[in-house]
Amino acid sequence: MVKLRQVMEAINQLAPWDLAETWDNVGLQVGMFDRDLQRILVAVDLNKAVFEEGLQQKVDGFIIHHPLLFKPISAINSNSLIGTQLLNLIRQDCFVIAAHTNIDKAERGINQYLAEQLELTKIEILEPVASELVKIVVFTPEEYLTQVREAMAEAGAGVIGDYHECSFGLKGVGTFIPGANSNPFIGTNNQLEEVAEIRLEMIAPKKNLTAILKAIMVVHPYEEPAIDLYPLLNHDSKHGLGRIGHLVNPMKLTDACKLIKEKLQINELRVAGNPEKMIKKIAICSGSGRSLISNAMRQGADLYLTADLTYHDYTGTDTEGMALVDAGHFSTEKCFIPLMSNYLSDKFKADGVEIIPSTSISTDPYQSLK
Repeated sequence: MVKLRQVMEAINQLAPWDLAETWDNVGLQVGMFDRDLQRILVAVDLNKAVFEEGLQQKVDGFIIHHPLLFKPISAINSNSLIGTQLLNLIRQDCFVIAAHTNIDKAERGINQYLAEQLELTKIEILEPVASELVKIVVFTPEEYLTQVREAMAEAGAGVIGDYHECSFGLKGVGTFIPGANSNPFIGTNNQLEEVAEIRLEMIAPKKNLTAILKAIMVVHPYEEPAIDLYPLLNHDSKHGLGRIGHLVNPMKLTDACKLIKEKLQINELRVAGNPEKMIKKIAICSGSGRSLISNAMRQGADLYLTADLTYHDYTGTDTEGMALVDAGHFSTEKCFIPLMSNYLSDKFKADGVEIIPSTSISTDPYQSLK
């Protein structure tokens, strides 16, 4: 039987929890890590309609995009909407997991999904996440090289792009004098020892450093292994907000808008720009992406697709001819449902866990009257 913590770890592999913004609230919001799971509903939001859909499907809980618990609450009672929701969840023994800005930024997250929906080519990250890197150097007897390297890789070292267990080794001679109270693996107390060793180098995100050092200590034969740590100026940028890419065939803004409506399956857009403008390069940010307008401009986008743009974004921003397209918040994030559903279904298809895409909400929580 699959446990809830296994689903949490699977999501972490797709969209690492520590990618979330500091103001965000992601992860397990309601529930117990060790509970067994059989049926899960995936939705963008958890409202009354989605909750009732879950009850009808007899699910164990919900994986949602927008956190149910976002702001601090002072009470859980039926006098508030959030209190009622929490009471209902607890009464039905349903868990809630939220994957929000972590999956917005993830390498294979929502923005990558949108870019591929529009069939863009040469896709790049609009605002990369700068992940601090360190180089870890450890000196080990040659016969222990493989064990140490594999342990470091298992803990998160040695990843460069799509390459894993990347390392460099250099032969040399290490010297040391074991102290009177030491228990040396090689050598004799109070006598100089010379040992043929390998200088093993691997890079890793700084966030993985503690786990990697622990892994070294578990497999390294020395009582006190020599380890050097070097901060690096290069950054790991496979994650980040937004995407920017090229259309296979340039088209007018009016046709680009038709393409967006078709691919995202929506009926209307809010558009600012010359209808005759030729569109080749498109920038995207799911949800509220007004903060990346300048990024899109700097990177030469002909069109910027996002949501929640304001009057002043249209009138007070010198976009230098770049078209602005607001497709609506829900419309740019509803792909969370197939993205997460398909990913988890593939992960747990052999374990009997059923992942159910929510169908009770299909549009933004408002309508335009004409």
